[in-house]
Amino acid sequence: ACSLDGLRTPPGYEQIEGAWREVWAVTDKGAEDIAADLAAAKAARLALVPQWLDAANTSTFEHAGKTFSFAAGPAMQINVYMAYISEHRAFPATFPGAWRDVAGDPMPMPTIEDFIALHASMADTGTANFWRAIAAETGIANATTVEQVNAVEW
Repeated sequence: ACSLDGLRTPPGYEQIEGAWREVWAVTDKGAEDIAADLAAAKAARLALVPQWLDAANTSTFEHAGKTFSFAAGPAMQINVYMAYISEHRAFPATFPGAWRDVAGDPMPMPTIEDFIALHASMADTGTANFWRAIAAETGIANATTVEQVNAVEW
């Protein structure tokens, strides 16, 4: 029979009940390491906020029970028509008289007030998204632990 009694114990291992077992030592992190981890977590999470905001501002918005595209093309077209309406208090001759929702169904826009209301819904959604981003950034900045940082969601 072979005996291991005379061998040196390798670092991190002990003979426990006749078997070699890996032994771990749990030590607290120092204040500098904790601060560095928190700073890294905050930086990583803050980098996500513009991505969250961009995704929200290129998705959809609700108006009068319908869902409209908030993507760059449709939003730009809404803004272009709105600029014209603001200046002339009338639709341009090229205005189609309706706006399509994401399902492709037209919503009649017989008056400029109807279109202004559509634009206001889009602007309200964009503003809400902006404030949500500010709240996320504030939550991240005020977090005192990595867990609190990671709990901040869109």
